[in-house]
Parts: sequence; C-alpha cells; structure tokens
Amino acid sequence: MQKKVSSRLIESFPIELRREEPQGELGLHSHEFEELVIIRRGHGIHFTESESYRISPGDVFVIREDRAHGYRRTENLFLTNILLIPWRSF
Repeated sequence: MQKKVSSRLIESFPIELRREEPQGELGLHSHEFEELVIIRRGHGIHFTESESYRISPGDVFVIREDRAHGYRRTENLFLTNILLIPWRSF
C-alpha cells in the first residue's frame, strides 16, 4: 500500500524539482533561491547581466540567489531545475 505525503510537508520541504519541457525564451530575471540547472535536450543561450554562453545536453550549472539570468534562442530546450529554497523548513 502506498502512503500519501502530506501537502503541508511538500510545501515546507527546502528542495523543489521543476521540469521545463520545453523552456522557451525568458528575459532577465532573478530569484530568492539557488537553482541547479541540468540541460537534458535541445540548446540555447543562457545569459546574465555580464556574460552569455551556449547551453546543450549534459551541461549543468548553478544560479546563485539574486543573480539575474535568462534564456534566448532556445530550440527544443528541455531542462530540469533543482531549487534550493532555504526559508522552507520541516
């Protein structure tokens, strides 16, 4: 028998997994959490206020809290974001 997990527990867990399938173009923005990004498919350009670089399958990078970033020229870009949200706790 499968046990159900309380939605309250999930909402308070400090890690969240999100899949963007596909990730479209997204302008410069920032978050109040850290983000580990794993590129699974496709390609595009990831950019910050000071740099930009091509991304493709197998690339993994971290976006620090409050670091402005975005995506452009995305083509069939599938990625997984692992969000580290410190203000959430059990």
